[in-house]
Amino acid sequence: MKYDVAVIGGGPGGYVAAIRAGKLGLKAVLFEKDQLGGTCLNKGCIPTKALLKSAHLYWEAGHAEEYGIHAVMDPFDFSQAMNRKDEIVSQLRTGVKGLLRNSGVEVVHREAKLIDAHRIEAGGAIWETENVILASGSKAVLPKGISETAMTSDDFWDLAELPNSVVIVGGGVIGVEFAEMLSGVGCKVIILELAERLVTAADPDISEILFHLLEKKGVEIHLQARVTDCLPGEVRFETKEGVASLKCDSVLVSVGRAP
Repeated sequence: MKYDVAVIGGGPGGYVAAIRAGKLGLKAVLFEKDQLGGTCLNKGCIPTKALLKSAHLYWEAGHAEEYGIHAVMDPFDFSQAMNRKDEIVSQLRTGVKGLLRNSGVEVVHREAKLIDAHRIEAGGAIWETENVILASGSKAVLPKGISETAMTSDDFWDLAELPNSVVIVGGGVIGVEFAEMLSGVGCKVIILELAERLVTAADPDISEILFHLLEKKGVEIHLQARVTDCLPGEVRFETKEGVASLKCDSVLVSVGRAP
């Protein structure tokens, strides 16, 4: 069967393009080897916001006395928070599936291989198409020299329980978001950032505000810190003051993503 448009990748780039093609009356097929929604819906924007909400509520409950509210605090229920996150992600994923179906887009849950400009192989079958849209997304970067025991933001969602202490390598948007979330539920969090400030893509005044907000939550931040070695339970790094090391339960690497 021949299609007008074939989209490889079911994330926010791919599924939106496929829906648009379908609404324009084009015969469209979408290939996704994993879950619809891509990184944003399954491992990025949506799940982190769900856990941030839980973390904010837990933090506020623990500091409610200044508002005249005396609460008895149990340890943070990570399992329950993850269950809530899963329900939200599942609901939104179902919504994406419905939008594709209503737009007449055929969805193929297989890994796709581009043979040439007009042929795609998936699961041993060949699809022919007039046009191809590549929307294969990104993956977390794990630099050379970093122990494979370190986790990325993608790996975090496989955790069964929260670590007591986490060193976050990278103080960009992902690292800062996880730092706020983890510190809000009682984890000891340390950020190691190579640059002179956090979230260098933002304006300097915003970086400064984030720095002080995280410090208020007990996050330890080392700027201009270059990681030299990452071992199970230990991270070594260099700053202007010299060489130092940190002990921790887990290392979260958030130095960026690559195509």
